[in-house]
Amino acid sequence: MRTMSPRITRAFAAVAAFASSFAISTANANPYELSIGGSTRALRSTSADAVTADSLDGGVATVARALPISPLPDLEISAEAGVRWGSAHGTMFQTMETTLDQIDLTLGARARYALLSHFAATAHAAFGPARTALELDEATATAQLSAKGSSWSAMVEAGAGIEAMANPRTFLECGARFEVSYIEARPAAITFDSGSGDASLQINRMTSSLGHLDASGPLASLVLWARF
Repeated sequence: MRTMSPRITRAFAAVAAFASSFAISTANANPYELSIGGSTRALRSTSADAVTADSLDGGVATVARALPISPLPDLEISAEAGVRWGSAHGTMFQTMETTLDQIDLTLGARARYALLSHFAATAHAAFGPARTALELDEATATAQLSAKGSSWSAMVEAGAGIEAMANPRTFLECGARFEVSYIEARPAAITFDSGSGDASLQINRMTSSLGHLDASGPLASLVLWARF
């Protein structure tokens, strides 16, 4: 019986390996995802309560890519990067208006498990830097006084939720995701620099440290996504 030469055997093995890797990489027909929506975070720390009684309301946008791994049937793992922003307003010392802004840049992973044809359970974990900015304004009889400060710190988050899909297994899948997360943020050291006015803004010479502002808290988000 005639056997194939080693060269032909190696060629067939290379083609088989390539085909196998291609099949794995295209197991998900729509590996890319874009999402955008709104979010709200409850600020529970004492330092945040001193600045505002409101929640940190804003939005979130992410981009994700399905990874060529599947530990279990119907389980999909994706790498995900995102940006989240939010702001809140309040009053300090009964006369000073406050504006708190935060931007989070995140990198993490998401797991998605198909429950039914149109529903899936999802969970994610992420980490990244967060920029916290605080502005103080006070109006007097003679002037409008203000001070601004910002700082970068680290944050981590984890959450779980549910997805609804309108048109699964099409070339462009669309749906919505509701998720509840918890964000643990390293307290940011806010230092103020003078914007306008004079020392009567009740901040030491308009350059003062508020201390460490902790923006940790539970977060709820609702986003619309598209996969292609």
